[in-house]
Amino acid sequence: MEFVVWCWAVVVCGLHVSAGVHGREIGGTPRVEIPTLGKMLGTKELSGTGSNPYTAFRGIPYAHPPVGNNRFKPPEIHYAWPGILNASSYGPDCMQPSKIRGTSEDCLTLNVFVPRQVTQGSQLPVFVFVRGGGFMNGGGSIEPDNLMDRGDIVLVTLNFRLGPFGLFTRAMSMSGSALAPWALRRNPRADALYLGSSLGCNDPNPKALVACLKEQPAEEIIKVQKKMTGSSGSAFHFVPVVDKHVLPDTPEILISKRKVQPVPWLTGRVRDEGLMGFTEEILFSPENLKKVDANWISYCPSLLEFQELDSERAAKRCAAIREFYFRERPIDYDSTYDFLEMIGDRWFELPYAFSITFHSMIATTFGYKFNYQGSFAPINTLYVKAVGMGQKSIIGAVAHGDDMQFLFYNEKKTHHRDAAVAKAFTDMVESFVVYGEPKYVGTANGKGGYSMKWRPYDAISGDFVHQLVDYPVRLETAEEITNKIHFWEDVLTDKFSHPSKAGIQMTEHISVKSAPTGAPDNSAALPAAAHSFQNYSSIEQ
Repeated sequence: MEFVVWCWAVVVCGLHVSAGVHGREIGGTPRVEIPTLGKMLGTKELSGTGSNPYTAFRGIPYAHPPVGNNRFKPPEIHYAWPGILNASSYGPDCMQPSKIRGTSEDCLTLNVFVPRQVTQGSQLPVFVFVRGGGFMNGGGSIEPDNLMDRGDIVLVTLNFRLGPFGLFTRAMSMSGSALAPWALRRNPRADALYLGSSLGCNDPNPKALVACLKEQPAEEIIKVQKKMTGSSGSAFHFVPVVDKHVLPDTPEILISKRKVQPVPWLTGRVRDEGLMGFTEEILFSPENLKKVDANWISYCPSLLEFQELDSERAAKRCAAIREFYFRERPIDYDSTYDFLEMIGDRWFELPYAFSITFHSMIATTFGYKFNYQGSFAPINTLYVKAVGMGQKSIIGAVAHGDDMQFLFYNEKKTHHRDAAVAKAFTDMVESFVVYGEPKYVGTANGKGGYSMKWRPYDAISGDFVHQLVDYPVRLETAEEITNKIHFWEDVLTDKFSHPSKAGIQMTEHISVKSAPTGAPDNSAALPAAAHSFQNYSSIEQ
Protein backbone atom coordinates (compact mmCIF):
# COMPACT_ATOMS: atom_id res chain seq x y z
CA MET A 1 0.00 0.00 0.00
CA GLU A 2 1.24 3.45 -0.92
CA PHE A 3 0.35 6.71 0.76
CA VAL A 4 0.42 9.96 -1.18
CA VAL A 5 -0.01 13.23 0.64
CA TRP A 6 0.23 16.89 -0.21
CA CYS A 7 0.91 20.27 1.28
CA TRP A 8 0.87 23.72 -0.30
CA ALA A 9 3.20 26.63 -0.97
CA VAL A 10 6.27 24.45 -1.37
CA VAL A 11 6.47 23.63 2.30
CA VAL A 12 7.82 20.18 3.00
CA CYS A 13 7.44 18.75 6.49
CA GLY A 14 8.04 22.18 7.97
CA LEU A 15 11.06 22.94 5.77
CA HIS A 16 10.42 26.03 3.64
CA VAL A 17 12.06 25.59 0.26
CA SER A 18 10.58 28.67 -1.39
CA ALA A 19 9.95 31.63 0.86
CA GLY A 20 13.06 32.32 2.89
CA VAL A 21 15.27 30.05 0.80
CA HIS A 22 18.12 31.53 -1.17
CA GLY A 23 18.72 29.45 -4.31
CA ARG A 24 21.89 29.91 -6.36
CA GLU A 25 24.56 27.76 -7.94
CA ILE A 26 28.21 27.37 -7.03
CA GLY A 27 30.33 25.89 -9.79
CA GLY A 28 27.23 24.54 -11.48
CA THR A 29 26.03 22.92 -8.26
CA PRO A 30 22.68 24.17 -6.91
CA ARG A 31 22.67 25.36 -3.33
CA VAL A 32 19.90 26.34 -0.96
CA GLU A 33 20.00 27.74 2.53
CA ILE A 34 17.31 27.03 5.09
CA PRO A 35 17.71 29.53 7.94
CA THR A 36 16.82 27.05 10.70
CA LEU A 37 18.93 24.17 9.38
CA GLY A 38 21.78 25.30 7.17
CA LYS A 39 23.09 25.05 3.63
CA MET A 40 22.70 22.16 1.18
CA LEU A 41 24.28 21.24 -2.12
CA GLY A 42 22.15 19.32 -4.61
CA THR A 43 22.42 18.16 -8.19
CA LYS A 44 21.06 19.38 -11.53
CA GLU A 45 19.27 16.67 -13.50
CA LEU A 46 16.95 16.14 -16.46
CA SER A 47 13.50 14.56 -16.47
CA GLY A 48 12.80 11.27 -18.22
CA THR A 49 12.17 12.78 -21.65
CA GLY A 50 14.85 15.40 -21.19
CA SER A 51 12.26 18.13 -21.54
CA ASN A 52 12.44 19.58 -18.04
CA PRO A 53 15.53 20.21 -15.92
CA TYR A 54 15.08 19.90 -12.18
CA THR A 55 17.10 20.21 -9.00
CA ALA A 56 17.45 17.26 -6.65
CA PHE A 57 18.26 17.32 -2.94
CA ARG A 58 18.61 13.82 -1.52
CA GLY A 59 19.25 12.43 1.94
CA ILE A 60 18.08 15.46 3.94
CA PRO A 61 17.75 14.54 7.64
CA TYR A 62 14.35 15.54 9.02
CA ALA A 63 14.72 14.12 12.54
CA HIS A 64 17.50 13.31 14.95
CA PRO A 65 18.91 9.81 14.29
CA PRO A 66 16.81 7.27 16.26
CA VAL A 67 19.84 5.30 17.40
CA GLY A 68 21.24 4.17 20.72
CA ASN A 69 18.96 5.18 23.56
CA ASN A 70 16.57 6.75 21.02
CA ARG A 71 15.71 3.40 19.43
CA PHE A 72 11.93 2.76 19.60
CA LYS A 73 11.36 6.30 20.92
CA PRO A 74 9.46 9.11 19.17
CA PRO A 75 11.65 11.11 16.76
CA GLU A 76 13.35 14.24 18.01
CA ILE A 77 13.73 17.54 16.17
CA HIS A 78 16.77 17.78 13.93
CA TYR A 79 18.65 21.01 14.53
CA ALA A 80 21.06 22.81 12.22
CA TRP A 81 23.88 20.79 10.71
CA PRO A 82 27.43 22.16 10.62
CA GLY A 83 28.91 23.39 7.36
CA ILE A 84 27.28 22.51 4.04
CA LEU A 85 25.24 19.32 3.70
CA ASN A 86 26.06 17.24 0.63
CA ALA A 87 22.55 16.33 -0.55
CA SER A 88 23.60 14.56 -3.75
CA SER A 89 22.74 10.96 -2.78
CA TYR A 90 19.99 9.04 -1.01
CA GLY A 91 20.39 8.11 2.62
CA PRO A 92 20.14 4.44 3.64
CA ASP A 93 16.74 2.78 3.95
CA CYS A 94 15.40 2.07 7.42
CA MET A 95 16.04 -1.39 8.86
CA GLN A 96 14.04 -4.05 6.97
CA PRO A 97 14.26 -7.58 5.55
CA SER A 98 14.89 -6.37 2.00
CA LYS A 99 18.50 -6.27 0.87
CA ILE A 100 17.93 -4.21 -2.27
CA ARG A 101 19.63 -1.17 -0.75
CA GLY A 102 21.78 -0.47 2.25
CA THR A 103 19.96 -0.11 5.57
CA SER A 104 20.64 1.69 8.82
CA GLU A 105 18.84 2.85 11.94
CA ASP A 106 20.06 6.34 11.06
CA CYS A 107 17.57 6.59 8.21
CA LEU A 108 15.12 9.43 8.80
CA THR A 109 15.81 11.38 5.64
CA LEU A 110 13.76 12.86 2.84
CA ASN A 111 14.41 13.78 -0.78
CA VAL A 112 13.14 16.89 -2.58
CA PHE A 113 12.92 17.35 -6.35
CA VAL A 114 12.15 20.88 -7.58
CA PRO A 115 11.48 22.13 -11.14
CA ARG A 116 14.34 24.33 -12.26
CA GLN A 117 12.03 27.15 -13.31
CA VAL A 118 10.83 27.68 -9.75
CA THR A 119 11.41 31.22 -8.55
CA GLN A 120 11.44 32.98 -5.22
CA GLY A 121 7.90 32.92 -3.83
CA SER A 122 6.60 30.32 -6.29
CA GLN A 123 3.43 28.64 -5.11
CA LEU A 124 3.77 25.10 -6.45
CA PRO A 125 1.90 22.10 -5.04
CA VAL A 126 4.00 19.58 -3.17
CA PHE A 127 3.47 15.90 -3.88
CA VAL A 128 4.71 13.74 -0.97
CA PHE A 129 4.98 10.04 -1.77
CA VAL A 130 5.28 7.52 1.06
CA ARG A 131 6.13 4.17 -0.45
CA GLY A 132 4.32 1.02 0.67
CA GLY A 133 5.74 -2.39 1.42
CA GLY A 134 3.38 -4.21 3.75
CA PHE A 135 4.80 -2.35 6.80
CA MET A 136 7.97 -4.37 6.25
CA ASN A 137 9.98 -3.00 3.30
CA GLY A 138 10.44 0.07 1.19
CA GLY A 139 11.94 3.51 1.26
CA GLY A 140 12.07 6.87 -0.42
CA SER A 141 14.81 6.15 -2.95
CA ILE A 142 12.48 6.32 -5.97
CA GLU A 143 13.87 7.99 -9.07
CA PRO A 144 11.65 10.92 -10.08
CA ASP A 145 12.69 11.42 -13.71
CA ASN A 146 9.38 10.67 -15.40
CA LEU A 147 7.14 12.33 -12.84
CA MET A 148 9.29 15.46 -13.13
CA ASP A 149 8.42 15.63 -16.83
CA ARG A 150 5.37 17.60 -15.73
CA GLY A 151 7.56 20.47 -14.59
CA ASP A 152 5.00 22.03 -12.27
CA ILE A 153 5.07 20.12 -8.98
CA VAL A 154 7.58 19.57 -6.21
CA LEU A 155 8.08 15.89 -5.41
CA VAL A 156 9.09 14.67 -1.96
CA THR A 157 9.92 11.08 -1.03
CA LEU A 158 11.00 9.93 2.40
CA ASN A 159 12.07 7.15 4.71
CA PHE A 160 10.09 6.46 7.84
CA ARG A 161 9.71 4.20 10.81
CA LEU A 162 6.25 2.84 11.46
CA GLY A 163 4.00 5.49 12.91
CA PRO A 164 1.09 7.80 12.09
CA PHE A 165 1.35 10.84 9.82
CA GLY A 166 -0.80 13.87 10.49
CA LEU A 167 0.70 17.01 8.89
CA PHE A 168 -0.95 17.11 5.47
CA THR A 169 -3.99 18.87 4.02
CA ARG A 170 -5.03 16.09 1.61
CA ALA A 171 -4.33 12.40 1.37
CA MET A 172 -4.35 9.58 -1.16
CA SER A 173 -4.18 5.84 -0.56
CA MET A 174 -3.32 3.32 -3.25
CA SER A 175 -4.61 -0.21 -2.61
CA GLY A 176 -5.00 -0.07 1.12
CA SER A 177 -7.20 0.77 4.07
CA ALA A 178 -6.88 0.82 7.83
CA LEU A 179 -9.87 -1.54 7.80
CA ALA A 180 -8.09 -4.21 5.76
CA PRO A 181 -7.79 -7.51 7.66
CA TRP A 182 -4.02 -7.53 7.20
CA ALA A 183 -3.43 -3.95 8.39
CA LEU A 184 -3.62 -4.62 12.14
CA ARG A 185 -2.26 -7.48 14.23
CA ARG A 186 -4.62 -8.45 17.03
CA ASN A 187 -2.42 -11.00 18.79
CA PRO A 188 1.17 -9.75 18.42
CA ARG A 189 2.37 -11.60 21.51
CA ALA A 190 1.86 -14.93 19.75
CA ASP A 191 4.04 -13.75 16.87
CA ALA A 192 6.80 -12.65 19.22
CA LEU A 193 6.74 -15.97 21.08
CA TYR A 194 6.81 -17.94 17.83
CA LEU A 195 9.76 -15.93 16.55
CA GLY A 196 11.59 -16.39 19.82
CA SER A 197 10.99 -20.13 20.16
CA SER A 198 12.17 -20.67 16.58
CA LEU A 199 15.49 -19.09 17.53
CA GLY A 200 15.92 -20.78 20.90
CA CYS A 201 14.57 -17.83 22.91
CA ASN A 202 12.06 -19.74 25.02
CA ASP A 203 11.61 -17.45 28.02
CA PRO A 204 8.14 -15.84 27.62
CA ASN A 205 9.08 -12.88 29.82
CA PRO A 206 9.01 -9.87 27.45
CA LYS A 207 12.29 -8.36 28.66
CA ALA A 208 14.08 -11.69 28.52
CA LEU A 209 12.64 -12.44 25.10
CA VAL A 210 13.75 -9.08 23.69
CA ALA A 211 17.20 -9.45 25.21
CA CYS A 212 17.58 -12.89 23.65
CA LEU A 213 16.37 -11.74 20.24
CA LYS A 214 18.89 -8.91 20.26
CA GLU A 215 21.63 -11.51 20.42
CA GLN A 216 20.44 -13.38 17.32
CA PRO A 217 21.97 -12.73 13.88
CA ALA A 218 19.69 -10.55 11.79
CA GLU A 219 19.84 -13.02 8.90
CA GLU A 220 18.44 -15.81 11.09
CA ILE A 221 15.55 -13.61 12.23
CA ILE A 222 14.70 -12.88 8.60
CA LYS A 223 14.73 -16.62 7.79
CA VAL A 224 12.19 -17.30 10.53
CA GLN A 225 10.08 -14.36 9.42
CA LYS A 226 9.86 -15.85 5.93
CA LYS A 227 8.79 -19.22 7.33
CA MET A 228 6.07 -17.74 9.52
CA THR A 229 3.64 -17.21 6.65
CA GLY A 230 3.40 -20.89 5.87
CA SER A 231 3.52 -22.25 9.40
CA SER A 232 1.42 -19.85 11.44
CA GLY A 233 -1.06 -18.43 8.98
CA SER A 234 -0.91 -14.77 8.11
CA ALA A 235 1.32 -13.12 5.55
CA PHE A 236 1.52 -10.05 7.81
CA HIS A 237 2.89 -10.50 11.32
CA PHE A 238 4.91 -7.41 12.16
CA VAL A 239 2.37 -4.71 11.35
CA PRO A 240 0.71 -2.00 13.48
CA VAL A 241 -0.87 -3.02 16.78
CA VAL A 242 -3.09 -1.26 19.30
CA ASP A 243 -0.53 -0.10 21.85
CA LYS A 244 -2.63 2.63 23.55
CA HIS A 245 0.10 5.17 22.79
CA VAL A 246 0.60 5.53 19.05
CA LEU A 247 -2.64 3.73 18.19
CA PRO A 248 -5.08 4.03 21.10
CA ASP A 249 -7.75 1.74 19.67
CA THR A 250 -8.64 -0.28 16.60
CA PRO A 251 -9.28 1.66 13.39
CA GLU A 252 -12.91 0.49 13.46
CA ILE A 253 -13.50 2.02 16.88
CA LEU A 254 -11.57 5.22 16.12
CA ILE A 255 -13.57 5.76 12.94
CA SER A 256 -16.89 5.01 14.61
CA LYS A 257 -16.06 7.66 17.25
CA ARG A 258 -14.98 10.13 14.56
CA LYS A 259 -11.44 10.30 15.92
CA VAL A 260 -9.96 10.75 12.45
CA GLN A 261 -8.66 13.71 10.50
CA PRO A 262 -11.39 15.24 8.27
CA VAL A 263 -9.11 15.84 5.28
CA PRO A 264 -10.10 15.34 1.62
CA TRP A 265 -9.18 11.82 0.59
CA LEU A 266 -8.51 10.16 -2.75
CA THR A 267 -8.40 6.38 -2.55
CA GLY A 268 -8.43 3.57 -5.04
CA ARG A 269 -7.62 0.03 -5.97
CA VAL A 270 -6.83 -2.00 -9.08
CA ARG A 271 -9.20 -4.36 -10.84
CA ASP A 272 -7.52 -7.63 -9.80
CA GLU A 273 -6.10 -6.85 -6.36
CA GLY A 274 -6.00 -10.55 -5.56
CA LEU A 275 -3.10 -11.00 -7.96
CA MET A 276 0.01 -10.39 -5.85
CA GLY A 277 3.04 -12.21 -4.53
CA PHE A 278 1.60 -15.01 -2.43
CA THR A 279 -1.37 -15.72 -4.73
CA GLU A 280 0.98 -15.99 -7.70
CA GLU A 281 2.71 -18.84 -5.87
CA ILE A 282 -0.63 -20.68 -5.85
CA LEU A 283 -1.94 -19.75 -9.29
CA PHE A 284 1.32 -20.46 -11.11
CA SER A 285 1.60 -23.97 -9.66
CA PRO A 286 -0.78 -26.80 -10.67
CA GLU A 287 0.35 -28.71 -7.59
CA ASN A 288 -0.45 -25.83 -5.23
CA LEU A 289 -3.84 -25.28 -6.85
CA LYS A 290 -4.74 -28.92 -6.31
CA LYS A 291 -3.71 -28.68 -2.66
CA VAL A 292 -5.86 -25.61 -2.06
CA ASP A 293 -8.84 -27.17 -3.83
CA ALA A 294 -8.61 -30.48 -1.96
CA ASN A 295 -7.87 -28.91 1.43
CA TRP A 296 -9.83 -25.68 1.24
CA ILE A 297 -10.89 -25.60 4.89
CA SER A 298 -7.24 -25.94 5.94
CA TYR A 299 -5.83 -23.29 3.60
CA CYS A 300 -8.69 -20.79 3.72
CA PRO A 301 -8.05 -19.26 7.19
CA SER A 302 -4.56 -18.09 6.23
CA LEU A 303 -5.62 -16.97 2.75
CA LEU A 304 -8.52 -14.89 4.07
CA GLU A 305 -7.14 -13.84 7.47
CA PHE A 306 -9.38 -15.99 9.67
CA GLN A 307 -6.53 -17.77 11.43
CA GLU A 308 -7.31 -16.14 14.78
CA LEU A 309 -10.82 -17.63 14.87
CA ASP A 310 -11.56 -21.01 16.39
CA SER A 311 -11.54 -23.80 13.81
CA GLU A 312 -15.32 -24.31 13.76
CA ARG A 313 -16.16 -20.65 13.05
CA ALA A 314 -13.41 -20.41 10.46
CA ALA A 315 -14.60 -23.58 8.72
CA LYS A 316 -18.17 -22.29 8.47
CA ARG A 317 -17.06 -18.97 7.03
CA CYS A 318 -14.74 -20.65 4.57
CA ALA A 319 -17.45 -23.03 3.37
CA ALA A 320 -19.86 -20.13 2.76
CA ILE A 321 -17.21 -18.15 0.89
CA ARG A 322 -16.33 -21.06 -1.36
CA GLU A 323 -19.99 -21.58 -2.22
CA PHE A 324 -20.43 -17.87 -2.97
CA TYR A 325 -17.45 -17.56 -5.32
CA PHE A 326 -17.09 -21.04 -6.82
CA ARG A 327 -20.44 -22.82 -6.39
CA GLU A 328 -19.75 -26.47 -7.30
CA ARG A 329 -16.66 -25.78 -9.42
CA PRO A 330 -13.14 -26.77 -8.41
CA ILE A 331 -10.43 -24.23 -7.68
CA ASP A 332 -8.27 -24.54 -10.78
CA TYR A 333 -7.08 -22.58 -13.80
CA ASP A 334 -10.63 -22.28 -15.12
CA SER A 335 -11.70 -20.51 -11.93
CA THR A 336 -8.64 -18.27 -11.74
CA TYR A 337 -10.57 -15.02 -11.85
CA ASP A 338 -12.99 -16.21 -9.17
CA PHE A 339 -10.01 -16.95 -6.94
CA LEU A 340 -8.54 -13.50 -7.60
CA GLU A 341 -11.90 -11.86 -6.97
CA MET A 342 -12.30 -13.65 -3.64
CA ILE A 343 -8.84 -12.66 -2.37
CA GLY A 344 -9.15 -9.12 -3.71
CA ASP A 345 -12.58 -8.63 -2.14
CA ARG A 346 -11.46 -9.75 1.31
CA TRP A 347 -8.13 -7.93 1.36
CA PHE A 348 -8.90 -4.76 -0.57
CA GLU A 349 -12.31 -4.25 -2.21
CA LEU A 350 -14.53 -4.52 0.87
CA PRO A 351 -12.21 -2.54 3.18
CA TYR A 352 -12.15 0.11 0.43
CA ALA A 353 -15.95 0.21 0.31
CA PHE A 354 -16.31 0.44 4.09
CA SER A 355 -13.62 3.11 4.38
CA ILE A 356 -14.89 5.33 1.60
CA THR A 357 -18.41 5.18 3.02
CA PHE A 358 -17.37 6.40 6.44
CA HIS A 359 -14.77 8.95 5.43
CA SER A 360 -17.26 10.56 3.05
CA MET A 361 -19.36 11.43 6.11
CA ILE A 362 -16.66 13.76 7.44
CA ALA A 363 -14.76 14.95 4.35
CA THR A 364 -14.84 15.01 0.56
CA THR A 365 -13.86 11.55 -0.64
CA PHE A 366 -13.05 10.34 -4.15
CA GLY A 367 -12.61 6.77 -5.35
CA TYR A 368 -10.92 5.23 -8.37
CA LYS A 369 -10.53 1.79 -9.88
CA PHE A 370 -7.48 1.16 -12.04
CA ASN A 371 -8.69 -1.06 -14.86
CA TYR A 372 -5.92 -0.85 -17.46
CA GLN A 373 -3.13 -3.36 -18.01
CA GLY A 374 -0.07 -1.76 -19.52
CA SER A 375 1.99 -3.35 -22.25
CA PHE A 376 4.85 -3.62 -19.75
CA ALA A 377 2.79 -5.40 -17.07
CA PRO A 378 5.06 -8.14 -15.69
CA ILE A 379 2.20 -10.55 -15.07
CA ASN A 380 1.99 -11.53 -18.75
CA THR A 381 5.56 -12.78 -18.93
CA LEU A 382 5.43 -14.43 -15.52
CA TYR A 383 2.23 -16.33 -16.20
CA VAL A 384 3.12 -17.54 -19.69
CA LYS A 385 6.50 -18.74 -18.43
CA ALA A 386 4.87 -20.56 -15.52
CA VAL A 387 1.93 -22.36 -17.15
CA GLY A 388 2.34 -21.99 -20.90
CA MET A 389 -0.02 -20.59 -23.48
CA GLY A 390 -2.04 -23.81 -23.60
CA GLN A 391 -3.67 -23.11 -20.23
CA LYS A 392 -6.44 -20.62 -19.62
CA SER A 393 -4.37 -17.74 -18.32
CA ILE A 394 -4.75 -14.51 -16.43
CA ILE A 395 -3.23 -12.45 -19.19
CA GLY A 396 -5.11 -9.19 -19.12
CA ALA A 397 -5.31 -9.04 -15.33
CA VAL A 398 -4.47 -5.79 -13.57
CA ALA A 399 -2.32 -6.81 -10.62
CA HIS A 400 -1.80 -5.23 -7.22
CA GLY A 401 0.56 -2.28 -7.62
CA ASP A 402 0.06 -1.80 -11.36
CA ASP A 403 -1.35 1.70 -10.81
CA MET A 404 1.91 2.88 -9.26
CA GLN A 405 3.71 2.07 -12.51
CA PHE A 406 1.61 4.74 -14.21
CA LEU A 407 2.31 7.36 -11.57
CA PHE A 408 6.08 6.74 -11.71
CA TYR A 409 5.96 6.05 -15.40
CA ASN A 410 8.69 5.33 -17.97
CA GLU A 411 7.65 6.44 -21.45
CA LYS A 412 10.61 4.82 -23.15
CA LYS A 413 9.22 1.29 -23.01
CA THR A 414 5.51 1.69 -23.57
CA HIS A 415 2.67 1.73 -26.11
CA HIS A 416 0.88 4.98 -27.00
CA ARG A 417 -2.16 3.81 -25.02
CA ASP A 418 0.06 3.40 -21.96
CA ALA A 419 1.18 7.00 -22.36
CA ALA A 420 -2.43 8.20 -22.65
CA VAL A 421 -3.52 6.35 -19.51
CA ALA A 422 -0.44 7.50 -17.59
CA LYS A 423 -1.16 11.10 -18.54
CA ALA A 424 -4.81 10.80 -17.57
CA PHE A 425 -4.00 9.22 -14.21
CA THR A 426 -1.24 11.69 -13.43
CA ASP A 427 -3.44 14.63 -14.48
CA MET A 428 -6.16 13.46 -12.11
CA VAL A 429 -3.74 13.08 -9.23
CA GLU A 430 -2.11 16.43 -9.91
CA SER A 431 -5.53 18.11 -10.09
CA PHE A 432 -6.30 16.73 -6.65
CA VAL A 433 -2.93 18.00 -5.42
CA VAL A 434 -3.60 21.51 -6.69
CA TYR A 435 -7.36 21.98 -6.40
CA GLY A 436 -8.58 19.30 -4.03
CA GLU A 437 -10.63 17.53 -6.69
CA PRO A 438 -9.47 15.14 -9.43
CA LYS A 439 -10.12 16.34 -12.95
CA TYR A 440 -9.16 15.01 -16.34
CA VAL A 441 -8.74 17.15 -19.45
CA GLY A 442 -7.95 15.11 -22.52
CA THR A 443 -9.36 13.03 -25.31
CA ALA A 444 -11.63 10.04 -25.59
CA ASN A 445 -9.95 7.35 -27.70
CA GLY A 446 -7.80 10.10 -29.14
CA LYS A 447 -10.78 11.93 -30.67
CA GLY A 448 -11.91 15.30 -29.42
CA GLY A 449 -11.08 17.15 -26.24
CA TYR A 450 -13.24 17.07 -23.16
CA SER A 451 -13.11 17.77 -19.45
CA MET A 452 -14.29 15.27 -16.87
CA LYS A 453 -14.78 16.09 -13.21
CA TRP A 454 -14.60 13.31 -10.68
CA ARG A 455 -17.75 13.00 -8.59
CA PRO A 456 -17.06 12.50 -4.88
CA TYR A 457 -18.59 9.50 -3.19
CA ASP A 458 -21.95 10.23 -1.58
CA ALA A 459 -22.74 8.04 1.42
CA ILE A 460 -26.37 9.16 1.35
CA SER A 461 -27.08 7.77 -2.11
CA GLY A 462 -24.98 4.69 -1.49
CA ASP A 463 -23.88 4.60 -5.16
CA PHE A 464 -20.27 3.50 -5.40
CA VAL A 465 -19.33 5.89 -8.19
CA HIS A 466 -15.66 5.76 -9.05
CA GLN A 467 -13.39 6.95 -11.79
CA LEU A 468 -12.49 4.00 -13.98
CA VAL A 469 -8.88 4.55 -15.01
CA ASP A 470 -8.79 2.78 -18.35
CA TYR A 471 -8.58 3.55 -22.05
CA PRO A 472 -10.65 5.70 -22.25
CA VAL A 473 -11.12 7.09 -18.74
CA ARG A 474 -14.75 7.16 -17.60
CA LEU A 475 -17.05 7.29 -14.60
CA GLU A 476 -18.67 4.07 -13.45
CA THR A 477 -21.08 2.97 -10.76
CA ALA A 478 -19.86 -0.23 -9.13
CA GLU A 479 -23.16 -1.83 -8.22
CA GLU A 480 -21.57 -5.20 -7.50
CA ILE A 481 -19.84 -3.76 -4.43
CA THR A 482 -23.18 -3.33 -2.68
CA ASN A 483 -24.07 -6.99 -3.20
CA LYS A 484 -20.68 -8.06 -1.90
CA ILE A 485 -21.07 -5.88 1.19
CA HIS A 486 -24.31 -7.70 1.96
CA PHE A 487 -22.67 -11.10 1.60
CA TRP A 488 -19.51 -10.32 3.55
CA GLU A 489 -21.36 -8.68 6.42
CA ASP A 490 -23.39 -11.88 6.77
CA VAL A 491 -20.23 -13.98 6.69
CA LEU A 492 -18.30 -11.78 9.11
CA THR A 493 -21.19 -11.91 11.58
CA ASP A 494 -21.55 -15.68 11.13
CA LYS A 495 -24.77 -15.68 9.14
CA PHE A 496 -24.69 -18.17 6.31
CA SER A 497 -27.92 -17.79 4.37
CA HIS A 498 -26.71 -16.62 0.94
CA PRO A 499 -25.30 -19.23 -1.44
CA SER A 500 -24.29 -17.23 -4.53
CA LYS A 501 -23.28 -13.86 -5.93
CA ALA A 502 -26.91 -12.83 -6.45
CA GLY A 503 -28.24 -9.63 -4.90
CA ILE A 504 -28.59 -9.90 -1.15
CA GLN A 505 -30.73 -7.93 1.26
CA MET A 506 -29.72 -7.11 4.79
CA THR A 507 -31.41 -5.40 7.69
CA GLU A 508 -28.55 -4.05 9.78
CA HIS A 509 -27.94 -0.32 9.70
CA ILE A 510 -24.81 1.58 10.49
CA SER A 511 -24.19 2.86 13.99
CA VAL A 512 -21.86 5.82 14.39
CA LYS A 513 -21.22 8.20 17.25
CA SER A 514 -22.31 11.80 16.80
CA ALA A 515 -20.05 13.99 14.72
CA PRO A 516 -17.75 16.59 16.24
CA THR A 517 -18.54 20.25 15.78
CA GLY A 518 -18.21 21.28 12.15
CA ALA A 519 -18.39 17.76 10.69
CA PRO A 520 -21.53 16.59 8.88
CA ASP A 521 -23.57 13.92 10.63
CA ASN A 522 -25.30 11.89 7.94
CA SER A 523 -25.42 8.58 9.78
CA ALA A 524 -29.22 8.44 9.96
CA ALA A 525 -29.51 8.65 6.19
CA LEU A 526 -26.91 6.03 5.31
CA PRO A 527 -28.06 3.15 3.11
CA ALA A 528 -28.54 -0.29 4.56
CA ALA A 529 -25.51 -1.51 2.63
CA ALA A 530 -23.21 0.51 4.88
CA HIS A 531 -21.16 -1.64 7.20
CA SER A 532 -21.85 -1.89 10.94
CA PHE A 533 -18.68 -1.16 12.86
CA GLN A 534 -20.02 -2.99 15.88
CA ASN A 535 -20.08 -6.11 13.75
CA TYR A 536 -16.87 -5.29 11.91
CA SER A 537 -14.86 -4.67 15.06
CA SER A 538 -15.82 -8.08 16.42
CA ILE A 539 -14.73 -10.00 13.32
CA GLU A 540 -11.51 -11.38 14.79
CA GLN A 541 -12.70 -11.68 18.37
